[in-house]
Amino acid sequence: MPLPASGSISLSQVNVELGRTSTANIGMNETAVRRLFGIPSGSISMSNGYGKSNTVNVQYLVIAGGGGGGGGWPNNHGGGGGGAGGYRSSVTGQSSGGGAGSESQLALSPGSYTVIVGAGGAAGGGGDPGFPGGQGNDSSFGTITSLGGGRGGSGRGAPTTGGSGGGGAVVSGGQAGAAGTAGQGYGGGNGQALLNSYGGSGGGAGGSGATAGGSSAGVSSNITGTAVTRAQGGAAGAVSNASGASNTGQGGGGGYAAGGGGAGGSGIVIVRYEGSQRATGGTVTSANGFTIHTFTSSGTFTLN
Repeated sequence: MPLPASGSISLSQVNVELGRTSTANIGMNETAVRRLFGIPSGSISMSNGYGKSNTVNVQYLVIAGGGGGGGGWPNNHGGGGGGAGGYRSSVTGQSSGGGAGSESQLALSPGSYTVIVGAGGAAGGGGDPGFPGGQGNDSSFGTITSLGGGRGGSGRGAPTTGGSGGGGAVVSGGQAGAAGTAGQGYGGGNGQALLNSYGGSGGGAGGSGATAGGSSAGVSSNITGTAVTRAQGGAAGAVSNASGASNTGQGGGGGYAAGGGGAGGSGIVIVRYEGSQRATGGTVTSANGFTIHTFTSSGTFTLN
């Protein structure tokens, strides 16, 4: 809890706020004390600590791996596109996936927090009939988890739900697209029921998949200081069977006419807080008064 807002403050209270035992040795000129009090240099007094807290408000963007696109099969059957990885954001004024607003920031105490960056799902192979794509893998930052994108459907398996749902393949009656997850992404599009036809595109963080559609919409974030759109759904076979780009959570495209689908793109985790660097982990940059930690692979975020 924060230090008292008025009256006396004891060094034992400062120790506890810093996560130490109340009787630990402490000096007013320590870096940790100066950081807590907001006085990096010069004269410092106990009154500078009024109301100060050692927690840090952290904003995050957590994107899971995209689903792999389903493979096509002879007589011009198209597989479904892979769904985008789940998209969760606490950047003020910016969207999460599935049409949701930004989530609450995290107030973190000093310590280590596990970061997992999910891999994209495998590409579905072509055949007679084709094989579905692989499910994307989850990404997480501490207690925040985004779900991997759903796989694109094919003749040997239906699409699956995920952060965003996978698209359906061209089968008799048309294969239905799979649902997304609230607050993370949209559902996939339906496959057509006729020969010489396309599948459905995978759902994206910013929009639903469509029958015979291209890549579905992602969501833009400027958490790094530059606006970047991520977590697009994979295109329907045969619009494109391209693999999703690395560290975007993009779904892979569906295959067509015995061609294989595309693999899903890996996810990404980005964390930022105001002021100078107070943590380690990931690639550290700064922009617009924030320190930014970008994880393109799994690691640990350690707050000092």
